[in-house]
Amino acid sequence: MSVRRPYPSDLSNARWQIISRLTDDSPSHGRKRSTELREVVNAINYRWSTGCTWRMLPHDYPKWETVYTYFDRWRREGTLREIREVILRKSPYVPVALEKKKAGSEMRNSDRVRNSDHAWDCNPDSTARRSRKQSPAMEEINRQDAKGHKKII
Repeated sequence: MSVRRPYPSDLSNARWQIISRLTDDSPSHGRKRSTELREVVNAINYRWSTGCTWRMLPHDYPKWETVYTYFDRWRREGTLREIREVILRKSPYVPVALEKKKAGSEMRNSDRVRNSDHAWDCNPDSTARRSRKQSPAMEEINRQDAKGHKKII
């Protein structure tokens, strides 16, 4: 594979050392893996950083189908959440348990949102619509009378 210019979202060597231990699932049988896992993790992190859709991943990364296959497998296994925690840590050298204990009440609101467990952390489709609570005016418009007919205002 040719050397490419790094993206700002690419992993540092220190973070990759930690993440490589989480993703090392080399099979004892079958053919040798042709995709570098570091590039797969870089592609997933690029998508998290930019919010692009799977098909819009740059061509410098492995094919989006390959990246999504690893993403989905790691999401089901729980590995993806651990990868995300390593990426979001301020320092790759601080163990997760110590960082959580130290964080406590001195965290800013922005850190709380970033470090909390949200569904979007592992959402495979960034374009998915989320239901919103309707405003009182819209609730009133959509309310039906006893016969099942919508009220006309």
